[in-house]
Amino acid sequence: MKKLLTGILAMLTCFSCLAATGCDLPFFGGNKDSESGTQVEFDLEGAAEALYSNTIDTISKATADYEVLNTILYDGLYYDVAWSLSETTNVTLVAGDEGLTTVNVDELSTVDFTYVLTGTVSYGDNAATKAVDFNCTFTALVDENDLCKPVEGTAYYMYLEQKTTDKTLYVTGEMDGNFFAMTANPDEAAEVYAEVANDGYKFYVKKGETKSYITLEEYQKDGETKWRAKVLWTAEGTPFKYNPIGCWAAELEHETFFIGTYSNFNTISASNSSYMKAENMGTEQYPALLMLPEDVPEISAGEKLAKEKENLSTYLEIYENGEIALATAGKDYSDVVISWDSDNDDIAAVDGGKVTYTLPTDADATVKLTATLSIEGVDPVTKEFSVVVKKVGSAIPVANMPYLLYSTVSAGTNYFSGSLEDGRVTGTTIKTG
Repeated sequence: MKKLLTGILAMLTCFSCLAATGCDLPFFGGNKDSESGTQVEFDLEGAAEALYSNTIDTISKATADYEVLNTILYDGLYYDVAWSLSETTNVTLVAGDEGLTTVNVDELSTVDFTYVLTGTVSYGDNAATKAVDFNCTFTALVDENDLCKPVEGTAYYMYLEQKTTDKTLYVTGEMDGNFFAMTANPDEAAEVYAEVANDGYKFYVKKGETKSYITLEEYQKDGETKWRAKVLWTAEGTPFKYNPIGCWAAELEHETFFIGTYSNFNTISASNSSYMKAENMGTEQYPALLMLPEDVPEISAGEKLAKEKENLSTYLEIYENGEIALATAGKDYSDVVISWDSDNDDIAAVDGGKVTYTLPTDADATVKLTATLSIEGVDPVTKEFSVVVKKVGSAIPVANMPYLLYSTVSAGTNYFSGSLEDGRVTGTTIKTG
């Protein structure tokens, strides 16, 4: 599948020249100390050279926004530095805290550009100044068709690729508990739109005439405000910036949050176990990306059948009378229709999407359930399951006999470990496939 987002490896090449402003004024001079009244000797030339030496390394290695000092210490004296730009189309200056100025570079630019960053050095109230020009060239390695810079009003699919499950999963625009609901079927994917906001983008889906935005929210736990953030669809939205790692990131309270998952859950999640933070980046993580609907890879009817057959399952041991639901449509591809048959209706009677089990009284029985998967355009396929139906009384424990307590869940089988955590029984999950 075509990779639609390109990492940004922007390069800045800079050189500087020292330029005098107010040439009739001295670069070397003296000011009276306001408190002692003594003469203070200052050296603008030396301070300007010190500014260059302290700044050129930062600028030459910058691949995105970077910070420069508003004050330079030289030969025991502090000099003020005022910053300016030759152009502000692709670069802007933002005054920051703690004596810093941020040079905000449009790292997602699809064209190369040059700019001159000038630091003007002065000392105290003296009118003399010395300017240092940094002539910078920004080389853009982002193609104009890459989707790290989405276009407002254009519909995209938001997706992630999970290598462990070999799936491409698309956001449906709904919630599933604490998770963004996702689907492997692109026909069920929601159209996601981008809206420029705060030097980034807000992402939303349309629900009728209403826009529902991806939003990070703080939450309360044990009386404390946490910034692990919940992800919701709300009417406000959180601005995200494209991150060179390949994610959409938002800054909240000096923490970086990414849209994506680093667990095996088939979701974009806000939970503690599967919501990405910057410090958790690694090889097992799956960032949320964007693609155009027309770039969705074609999935043949035969491929859909094969995937649904592989994923189809049912209970293989039965210990009590009762009904169990059977899948009647594909989990990932709803256009796959599934029907069921039993070779022993007395013990396992199939009726549409359920099977009713009746325990035998004399001995365990093995029943064959056959699932037929069909989709328009290709021949149906079948999958057989051998189900062991235990005789009556098999589930009644015998005194002084050791047993394992367990429960079957969608992710596998949980065995009781004999521990409690926050008032809940804990167990080790053993995946059954």
